[in-house]
Amino acid sequence: MPNCQWFATIDDHAALLGEVFEWGAVDVWELSSRPNQPLRQFQSPAEVLAEFDRPDLVRSFVHLLLWVRGAGPGLSKRRVNVTTGPLQGTWIEHADHTGCLSFYLEAFRSGQRLELSSTNTSSLASFPDAVNGVVTEPGGVTWDIGLCNRTSSALNRKIRKRAVAKIGSASVLPGALDLWEGGEQLYAWDKARNAAEMVRR
Repeated sequence: MPNCQWFATIDDHAALLGEVFEWGAVDVWELSSRPNQPLRQFQSPAEVLAEFDRPDLVRSFVHLLLWVRGAGPGLSKRRVNVTTGPLQGTWIEHADHTGCLSFYLEAFRSGQRLELSSTNTSSLASFPDAVNGVVTEPGGVTWDIGLCNRTSSALNRKIRKRAVAKIGSASVLPGALDLWEGGEQLYAWDKARNAAEMVRR
């Protein structure tokens, strides 16, 4: 699958998101909505970054979908009623992944390790009936999976271009490398045990 994994801080994400919004190839959506709210399309990096510090949900991740412009008829949404847990009685809107790239951003919180951020999309190889990269569903709806794959590859190149180091198969962006140098753990790696595995560019 056309995917990428990398380590990044919020500052790293801000720079990357700026490039994504200027790119013009994708629309940026949240993966799941807030309770009783429709799915939201983000219009700027600042709107995405504010999700890391929502007053109702302080968290270390933001999960997004990037709708690839021209890949199909539009973002497909579905509403799900919540029947258990603290949100019981509400509904949440989700986006389907067809025509999209997943774009999961992780950020560092004090006292925690930094998790991997990632991109992904369905590989064209998963669609044996595709013709020139285009899949046709019953009813005649078409999806350009080849375009999604090419867009994913272009996004991954943008991410890797920003990297200043690599550990394992993961790219390391500047802010994440600073965390490492300061003794913070990047997923399963820490400087005390894995210093030789951090390959700087």
